[in-house]
Amino acid sequence: MTLDDLSSHDSEVVTPISTEYKGVRLWEPPPNSQGLAALLLLNILDNFPLKAAGHNSSDYIHVLVEAVRLAQTDAVRYLGDPDHVTIPLETLLDKSYSHQRAQRIRMDRCVVMEEVEPGLMTGSDTVYFCVIDSQGNACSFVNSTYMGFGSGLVPKDCGFSLQNRGASFSLHRGHVNCVAGGKRPFHTIIPALLTDSATTSEKPVLLAALGVMGALMQPQGHVQVLLNMLAFGMNPQQALDAPRVYVQYDHTTEQWSVNLEEGVSQEVAEELRRRGHKVNWPITVLSSPHCSCVCFWVSDVLFRGFRPVSGPGPAASGPLLYRGQPAASVSHGRNHLHPAGPPGQLHLVLWWTRRRGSTDAVSCCGIYHSGEM
Repeated sequence: MTLDDLSSHDSEVVTPISTEYKGVRLWEPPPNSQGLAALLLLNILDNFPLKAAGHNSSDYIHVLVEAVRLAQTDAVRYLGDPDHVTIPLETLLDKSYSHQRAQRIRMDRCVVMEEVEPGLMTGSDTVYFCVIDSQGNACSFVNSTYMGFGSGLVPKDCGFSLQNRGASFSLHRGHVNCVAGGKRPFHTIIPALLTDSATTSEKPVLLAALGVMGALMQPQGHVQVLLNMLAFGMNPQQALDAPRVYVQYDHTTEQWSVNLEEGVSQEVAEELRRRGHKVNWPITVLSSPHCSCVCFWVSDVLFRGFRPVSGPGPAASGPLLYRGQPAASVSHGRNHLHPAGPPGQLHLVLWWTRRRGSTDAVSCCGIYHSGEM
């Protein structure tokens, strides 16, 4: 990285992408971010009766796992720097496309998926936070150096390390994410916002700011937390505490694996194995580092939930706020999703360093909602 690389850097304000699900709209960062994966996953799952299947049942997890594999395969195939490649977002986010992809899922067994390329590594130096004020202004924000201390390089007298997200480039010539100078890699950090399903002529009403840390777990975590509330009536804290599923592709073995946190029953794990899944169960608290948090704006009541980095189990819930004051009580369940916050405009700010050579730089991504003041 040179001084010219830094001087040519521009922060960007871009338009987030979204999809509708059961009366709400999930907003994610556009490419080169993997926000597309979360939206593809939600669209595929919209074709199945998830509530009837039951939370973390064998049928529910089987469909979820197969949908993750399909969505992740598409995301890795198409996602790259939009300044260098054309990404068919409109086609990919069309409900008819996801309906077609959903037809590949069989309930009796897992199916052979296309090869997933490249094999993205997982990092552990990511921070997520979300904030909503008393007027309905919201910020959903992720900052990450990717792997432990990123590149390990610290600029003189600056006190911070540079990230190493260039590790997410592909080395396969011709791939949309192939490494090149001045190009941004496939990026995993995806802060999200949830609104009502406003029409294009209306301003969306804010419902929540949410996020999950953990590389390719992020789109899977977004969708699982959302489904816990929309399909299964959990309040935000319950939705965060519930045992999760993490689907991975291992290029060493060229196999998909399904990681089930403790709390998912052994009977479910065995049934998934019978259907052909490679299951790791139980994933314990110490080996499940994917934490998350969510802030909900509900009329005059703000509910904040948090899942600590230690994993599932009892978690610290933030205070209930009423216009900046502690709330005496708040209704839970689906009431948290009623459109009640002020309408506003969605914005997405991306901080990237455009580089001709190396890929060592600081990156962060934020998406925010401006309510009516």
